[in-house]
Amino acid sequence: MTEIWQQSPDGRPLVIDPEGGYHAAFLPRTADAPRPLAAFEPFVTACLAALPEHQREPGARLGLELFLLGAARRFRHAEPLADEELLAGLADLFERHGIARGRLLDLLGELPALERAQATRQVLDEGAATVEEWLASHNQNLTVRVRERLPDWARDLEA
Repeated sequence: MTEIWQQSPDGRPLVIDPEGGYHAAFLPRTADAPRPLAAFEPFVTACLAALPEHQREPGARLGLELFLLGAARRFRHAEPLADEELLAGLADLFERHGIARGRLLDLLGELPALERAQATRQVLDEGAATVEEWLASHNQNLTVRVRERLPDWARDLEA
């Protein structure tokens, strides 16, 4: 593996394999290691189930990723995690569900600039509020809720 010029949010270098296909900023977890965001995974799975209908809409995908980041921030307050654990856990979790580590790291790098926009802040806040409701009662149909919001996020974020 060789280093490339990018760095993870905590300053560690990203690495790439010789074929250029795999970015990694975190050491791989062993199979028996506890996953700090295991309780958050059902939330992510339910939300991502809404995406296939809107896969070709970049604004919808960005909206869902921002929604999940907002939810992860709030989840972090409910289940205290160190920055390292949160980022590594999110990277593992998102990668298992089809969002590349590199994409997550890019989004985290762009987030300060994106947060200047009202639409971005609203999507992040909506993710935070939704995960809070979900933690109180797991009986919500998140997939339907997210599916209904994706077109709105796409429109608002692309405007």
